[in-house]
Amino acid sequence: MRAVRLAANELRRLTANRMQKFAVAGVCIIPLIYGVLYLYANWDPYGKLHNIPAALVVNDRQELGEKVAKQITDKDSFGWRRVDSQRAEDGVRSGEFGFALTIPEDFSNSLLSPGTASPRQAQMLLTTNDANNFLLSTFAGTLTSQVRAAVAAEAGTAAANKLLLGFGQIYQQTGQLADGAGQLADGSRAAAGGAAALAGGAHQLATGSEQLVAGSERLANGTSSVADGAGQLSGGLNTLRDRTANLPAQTEQLADGAEQVARGNRKLADTVNPLGAASNDFAAKIAKARQDINSNPALLLNPMGLAEINRIFDAATGPALRANDKVQGFVGPVNQLADGSEQVAAGARQLANATPALSGGIREAADGGARLADGSRQAATGASTLHSGLVTAGGGAEKLADGADELADGTGRIADGSGTLKSKVDEGRNRIPNPSDAQRDGIAKVIGDPVGIEKSAMTKAPTYGAGLAPMFIGLALWVGAFSMFMIVKPLSTRALGRPLRPTITAIGGWLPTTALGVVQACLLFGVLTLGLGLKPAHPVLTLGFLLLVSMTFSAILLGLIAMFGAQGRFAALVLLLVQLISSGGTFPWQTTPDPVHALHEILPMGFVVDGLRRLLYGADMSQMWVNIGMLLMYLVGGLALATYAAYRKRVWKITRLQPDLA
Repeated sequence: MRAVRLAANELRRLTANRMQKFAVAGVCIIPLIYGVLYLYANWDPYGKLHNIPAALVVNDRQELGEKVAKQITDKDSFGWRRVDSQRAEDGVRSGEFGFALTIPEDFSNSLLSPGTASPRQAQMLLTTNDANNFLLSTFAGTLTSQVRAAVAAEAGTAAANKLLLGFGQIYQQTGQLADGAGQLADGSRAAAGGAAALAGGAHQLATGSEQLVAGSERLANGTSSVADGAGQLSGGLNTLRDRTANLPAQTEQLADGAEQVARGNRKLADTVNPLGAASNDFAAKIAKARQDINSNPALLLNPMGLAEINRIFDAATGPALRANDKVQGFVGPVNQLADGSEQVAAGARQLANATPALSGGIREAADGGARLADGSRQAATGASTLHSGLVTAGGGAEKLADGADELADGTGRIADGSGTLKSKVDEGRNRIPNPSDAQRDGIAKVIGDPVGIEKSAMTKAPTYGAGLAPMFIGLALWVGAFSMFMIVKPLSTRALGRPLRPTITAIGGWLPTTALGVVQACLLFGVLTLGLGLKPAHPVLTLGFLLLVSMTFSAILLGLIAMFGAQGRFAALVLLLVQLISSGGTFPWQTTPDPVHALHEILPMGFVVDGLRRLLYGADMSQMWVNIGMLLMYLVGGLALATYAAYRKRVWKITRLQPDLA
């Protein structure tokens, strides 16, 4: 109870006059000034980014460039203004614009370049100036990353759609290939049958060629014999021509003489009738011989033709000889001799007249025999050439037969291979994607943007200010506790001069600051929840935890200031700065340098921040006992230090009356 009386006395002292009351009120609202005003100013900065002017330069006037520009401006994330390049650069330099984003002229062509032989990356130019604001550059970088991801997803979707469309075309063309392979197989089988027939015909051709070679050999031999016979015929006809060359003149002379004889013997005609009959028979025989010669010219082309002509002439001259015998035997019958002489004269004249034609025919026969001999020799030569060619053709026919056999085997293998090709093409075709239009669009979207993030937040701070609230609430309560010792004495001088236990003196000095701290915590909680709209998941527990934090900070500062005086205040300020960097209130404490990690594990502010996060956002509460336990330990430690200070300060020293640092 003595400690309570000491606290009451201190509170009465603090409110003894109006200025002191104002001072107490000011101390109570310091946490509001520090914490609430800062959180109010930064409660939702991302929701007001549209107030930041930003320059957008669109040099790409194609469809894709305009489409990306529309996506950027539709986001309404910044106060976008479309300007030219020079205006954007000058505006960022002067601070008129926070930053500038430029879509270059070749942006669309670069996006479409993956479908060409020279693919290149599409670029956007982000121009920042940290002199405007460092975090503004960070915000702009985050925005451009989001824009880049959106454009990449859209471009990837378009490329995937085109790729899948190509697969569909490949599927159709593969079907055509399979059909062609089937036709090839059918044609190959037909070709195999034709090749087999060709092989059979080629073998027949080879056999016929062998027979033809044998026949051509016989033909060559026969034409050689014909050529020899034609040569003999030509020689005989030449001899006949030579021997009958003077026949026309001789027959002419014969005709003249016969006429003279006829005129001389006309007078003896009546007596030489038998001679006339014989001569008449002779003339008939001669005429018949002429007719035989004229009607059978083939005899002149035969090697035996000359003998036949001699036989004919022998047959013709035989009666003449008998007539001559009769004329010798019947000289008396001159009349018959005259008739015969006239007939002989007439026949001789006829013979003389016909002899030139006979001589010409013999000459023509001789010339024809010569031509026949030449032609026969040429025919013999041609027959020999034909035989040689047929021998060569026979060898070619055999090769053709062998090749036809190989062709039949090859076309059979082609038919088998074509069948296998068709089955494999069909099998491969079934593995080629062939989605419908709707399926292709869905697949293209997944390929273009394959990774999605399904956010599952166990706890979530609704605003930026709510996210920073745990840190700034703790700092505000520390500053509030620090400011209380500007008007509150850590230890009562009257109590130090009385025989009170140091514990009572320490608690008596702690209770007034605790009372003011409760007021600070309640005011801070009320303004944050009712004024700024902070909605703790556990409001009652949050208020109770704030009271514990305020009491703990009061005890820590009481112990430092009571023990070390002005040096303790300086230590409290240094401790505040150290806790700013180690508490993990803004960035995760794991991102700080390693030496700072140990400070996070032992200093109270880290436990305050962790506890408030769990209470405000509704996280797991199992760790709260650790946070509460650590704060209670610091509270007891602060009171223990203050108790030790009260024990030591019962003895007055010169340094207390004249301290080195006030």
